[in-house]
Amino acid sequence: MVTEDALIEQFRQFTDGMKDLHKQVVNLTRVHDSIHEFNISFGTFQTSIHLQQECLAHPEKTCKKSSLLLESVVNAKPEINTSDIILPVVNQRADNKSKKRQNTAPVKSNLKKRKRTATASQQKRNEASSQTSLSKVWTWDKSTRKKIPKKYHSKDEMDKLETLLLYLRNRAAGRNTVNGLTIADLVRHSSMSVIRCKEMLQTLMKLELITRKKEKSGFLYSLRSNTVANTL
Repeated sequence: MVTEDALIEQFRQFTDGMKDLHKQVVNLTRVHDSIHEFNISFGTFQTSIHLQQECLAHPEKTCKKSSLLLESVVNAKPEINTSDIILPVVNQRADNKSKKRQNTAPVKSNLKKRKRTATASQQKRNEASSQTSLSKVWTWDKSTRKKIPKKYHSKDEMDKLETLLLYLRNRAAGRNTVNGLTIADLVRHSSMSVIRCKEMLQTLMKLELITRKKEKSGFLYSLRSNTVANTL
């Protein structure tokens, strides 16, 4: 027969084994969580490197410049001094006609120059008026302003959010972009890092102020139609 002490000893060994198993399972879950966090951080690091490469503009090669210089030297035409050429004497009537043509030629050229300058000045005025018509202030709705996270409540962070929204709205009003803007364009305009700009765009999407579409060139960001209607 099994005594009571033997049963107690067996149960004690069983409980110790279960405790050791629990500790090992806890350690295994910690390792699994740390590996998962590492995969997420490494994935964001790779995407940021890819976006940073797209934002950089590589300089052109010097070989193209040298080839253009060689072509300009080869295609250069020799200058001819017209003073050394002796023209034959013609009748007085022909001389009078040539003089009249020479007198009327500068008048026509002056008229053409005036027309060109007038059109250029008008284009500049139109561009200036279009730039002034674009708004430089973003009006927040009370409900959306309350939903903004606390880390963006400072003036600098709010200014960054407003610059992104104003740039999207002004480009949409100017009809320079039909589908939207890439993150590279927004990074160039806002002079922020790619990761910081991506975080702010995600918060604006959560606030339902902008939308994101996937195209062949990448993700395109644009304002929602109801947001544009409310702000205009």
